[in-house]
Amino acid sequence: MTAKEFFKSTTFRCLATLLSILLVCGVFLTIMYGLLEVTPEEKLARAISKIYGKNVTAEVQEVKTKELDNATIEEAYCITSEGGDYLVKSTGKGGFAGTVTCWVVVEVSNGNIDGVGKVTIDSYVGETQMAEIKQSFLDSFGEKYVDGIYYTTDDGFKVSSSTKSSNAICNAVNGALQYVKTEKLGMAANDIFKDFVYTSFINKKLSSFVLNKNDSVSYSLVTAGYGAANPFTVEITVSKDKTISAYTVVKDGSTYDYDQSIPADIKNGTKFLGRDLKYFTDILGGELTYPGDYAGTEINTGASNSTYILFTAAAFALANYDNAMATKDVFENFDYLKFISKDKSKFEVNADNSVKYTLVTAGYGYANPFTIEITVGADKTISAYTIVKDGSTEGFGNDIPDKVKDGSKFIDKDLKYFTDILGGELTYPGDYAGTEINTGASNSTYILYTAAAFALANYDNCIPETEEGGEANE
Repeated sequence: MTAKEFFKSTTFRCLATLLSILLVCGVFLTIMYGLLEVTPEEKLARAISKIYGKNVTAEVQEVKTKELDNATIEEAYCITSEGGDYLVKSTGKGGFAGTVTCWVVVEVSNGNIDGVGKVTIDSYVGETQMAEIKQSFLDSFGEKYVDGIYYTTDDGFKVSSSTKSSNAICNAVNGALQYVKTEKLGMAANDIFKDFVYTSFINKKLSSFVLNKNDSVSYSLVTAGYGAANPFTVEITVSKDKTISAYTVVKDGSTYDYDQSIPADIKNGTKFLGRDLKYFTDILGGELTYPGDYAGTEINTGASNSTYILFTAAAFALANYDNAMATKDVFENFDYLKFISKDKSKFEVNADNSVKYTLVTAGYGYANPFTIEITVGADKTISAYTIVKDGSTEGFGNDIPDKVKDGSKFIDKDLKYFTDILGGELTYPGDYAGTEINTGASNSTYILYTAAAFALANYDNCIPETEEGGEANE
């Protein structure tokens, strides 16, 4: 067939007709896509309409911290026409196999969170039981709101046939509340786990730790869930040598009888005793990654999800030993604390059981804070006293007696010497009382005397029964 014959053929006519139809359809679809495309603004308008059932005025809010421990703040709005309430789009983590994104109305009154308004589902990923989530369940967040609440499935905020998805919704609502509380109302998050690592493996709100006299750290951890396993509650003690000395499963989060498949030495904690962090990172890597269901590691026990939770809890406790110890208040239960700046002062216990303080005092009257080094011997008398920084003002430093200024006045003095002058409360005697304090630089001298009394009064607090310094746990 020649080219001329082809162009006159029925085949060519059919092809030309089909191409024309495709071209017209393409143009039509392009036009309709432009007409029917749902813009982000329209999506927001639909969400607001679904929540409020009417037109409202919304102002876009900045989200400084999008990623929270158990939620992601996608976007936020101040609904100015509704008294300044906030509408937050929050994605909750910790679902069965993914996340649930919710719109949450956070009601605000007089600078405080006043309640949770309507909660609606925007979307979800990886969740297979979302049909079980009814509006009545979502309404319960507002109906049961009380100040400071933290929603959990353990407290009844769940649909029994969809516990994991319920957990993700709880996290979305908690995330919205946290965003409004910290970013919009400027309230402190009160996060005792600030700067800790591996926090995604625990519920920070429900977990805690204490520092013991022997410099061990005891944790009470409510973990995150994983896969088919719900959260566990675990008590773990990490010793000063950064190994685990105690491990107890208080509440088993296993489901579907998987707890029967957890090896006995893991369930009773003996598997973890004496282990350091490297043991766990050698198995799970530095990110503590789940190895997979059939990886042949110590995690793969027949109850791999539960075992993984127990291993990551141990790794969390070990990895954060130093972070926990950094919270130690070495001046816990000390006397006369009002006379010093705790944050700037410190002490150390010497081999001979003497205690050397470096104290930054409070100011008094015309005098600014002093910095003083004081050593108290085991006989509870002062053996050294040195002014490092003079806080006197307006030339009053020249009126401090030489023996007070060079510290020799205080050598070999005990606490009774100072309380005889100032009384048990170390009260300033007045400018013209005629005591040793009244020197012509009475305010400065008073500071130097109270610093000495502080050091003497707290000698025993510096030397606990077993170890030096710090918060005690009987």
